Amino acid sequence: MGPLAKAAAKRATRDECVAEPVPFQARSTTLRLLLNGQRQGNQIPERVGKWLRKIDKALPGKHTPKLYDELKRREASVLAQLRTGKSRLNNYLHKIGAVESDECACGQSAETVEHFLFRCRRWVSQREIMLRYAREKV
Repeated sequence: MGPLAKAAAKRATRDECVAEPVPFQARSTTLRLLLNGQRQGNQIPERVGKWLRKIDKALPGKHTPKLYDELKRREASVLAQLRTGKSRLNNYLHKIGAVESDECACGQSAETVEHFLFRCRRWVSQREIMLRYAREKV
């Protein structure tokens, strides 16, 4: 600290120096700016959850725990894997180096969650059951 700064600090800390009260507007503005800064620091980056929003726009929300609580543990585990894209499908297994190719066994395209759930020819009958069950729930 330079000599001018030291002298100013000493003058400001004398007993006869009284701090001026801060106007209410300045305090509320300062508080609002601090809270906004905190919120921005606490926000999840835009890229996080991008995959999940693509598959399921309704989740997450207050109803998410209810959804998982109604499932058996194994079913909840599979749902979480499919929602996050970290499942035993070739697309993810290829990313982590567990398999050589991300190609689906049907030969149509890469075995992604989207392909597995909505397009793969190998799972047509199971998909019909899933859609029928989903319609009953709605």
